[in-house]
Amino acid sequence: HTPHFTIDPNEVLTAELNDLQHSTAGVIVKKVGGASGLTFGRIMSTNRTVDVGGHEFHEQITVDGGSSALSIAGDSGSLVVTHPGNRPVGLLFAGQGTTSYVNRIENIIQTFDISAFVP
Repeated sequence: HTPHFTIDPNEVLTAELNDLQHSTAGVIVKKVGGASGLTFGRIMSTNRTVDVGGHEFHEQITVDGGSSALSIAGDSGSLVVTHPGNRPVGLLFAGQGTTSYVNRIENIIQTFDISAFVP
């Protein structure tokens, strides 16, 4: 049985997006990954530059999984949300050890010029 949670993606486009832009260290997050299933972590930083394979990614969120990793190979693209609350934080794209890296949701929305989510 795969755990699941419900998110209203249109809420991202409300005033709450401003709150997400200022997510702070210490916030608990979760995701359901294709490889690892439901896992939890804690935001450690919200504006980090990360080098992955010789390419720099700016304004990334770092998440520490604690005693276990938030993500493993095969989890890339997972939506990371707050816990509790299920507010989108970003998309997981890399990890190393117990640290995972997340693209900020507001950068994704801006880059792809998303003005609405269609089910």
